[in-house]
This record gives sequence, structure tokens and C-alpha cells, in this order.
Amino acid sequence: KPTRKPMQNKTAISPDKEKIARIVQAILQVPNPENSQPWKIVVCENVLEVFHSSERAKLATFPDDLSILGIGMIAETLDIVCSIEGLQAQITYFLEKRSDEHPWLKAELHPVKGNSVDQLAPAILLRHTNRTRYAGGSLNDPVFQEVHNEAMANQGANLYFIDKYPDEYLILLQYADNTI
Repeated sequence: KPTRKPMQNKTAISPDKEKIARIVQAILQVPNPENSQPWKIVVCENVLEVFHSSERAKLATFPDDLSILGIGMIAETLDIVCSIEGLQAQITYFLEKRSDEHPWLKAELHPVKGNSVDQLAPAILLRHTNRTRYAGGSLNDPVFQEVHNEAMANQGANLYFIDKYPDEYLILLQYADNTI
């Protein structure tokens, strides 16, 4: 197993398994295209590596583009959940030559003293819905009203439903993919 040097000025003590399990669970709840869960998470002591599975993402319109947005959501989730766990994540992206064989993101987790919990922390574990009841159909499906009601019960929640991605959004994704 490869050895890894700890970050300077950080304690090299590995977070306990329960903290890692909670962090991984939060990552698995991150929204993703077509609810495909295209991520494989490999844990080695205090390092998480997030790999992409093109096979699982194939149902999305632009699997790589939407997955790039997903990896950003994973990074934000890591920061929030680490703040709950008294950890800091040093995140490195590997998006230049994306493939399923190499991680897209690596996070080295280190304990921090005196950190403050992120303001979004109380909502991070509430930020998911049970989408298994919806397997296609239209925006008239009752599940959308249920989700809308749940979102409105949380102050500051913004929720939008669309039947089709707007052309401006697709153009933006293509532009972002070409600039990375």
C-alpha cells in the first residue's frame, strides 16, 4: 500500500472509521444525473479517492459534463461534512484527462482544532429525497408536489423542476468541458 506524507502543520492521525463512514454516506447522497450514482469511493487511511463510472452515468444527457458538476457537489459536501467531524479536506482534482481508471478527486482528511461547523451542516443530511417512487413520467406526477412541499418546509430552499435542460445550460456545459 502506498505511503502518503501528511500535510505540513497537520496532525497525521487518521480519522476514525465512523467519521469516514459518515463522510462516505454524505457523498453517496449527493444529487447526480439520472440518479445514476456514478461514483466509486476508495478509502485508504485518511485519503478518499473518488472514481467515475461511465457505465453508470451513461443514462445522463452528457455524462461527463453533468458528472463534473457532481464532483463539485461532492467537494462542497466533503467540506461541510468534514466541518461536522472536526476535519479538514485537502482536495485535489484530476479532471484534465478524465477516465474511469483514475480518480477525479482526492481528499486528504486531517483533524483540525477549533474549527467552526459550516452553516449548511444542519441541512446536509436532510438534503436528499426518496426518488425511487419516480421512474419517469411527467412533472404532473404527484411525487413532484410532495418534494415541493418538503422543500417549502425548509426556509431558504430553492427548488426547480424542468422537463428538458435549457439550451443555454447545455451550451455552458459544453464550454466548461472544453476549457477544463
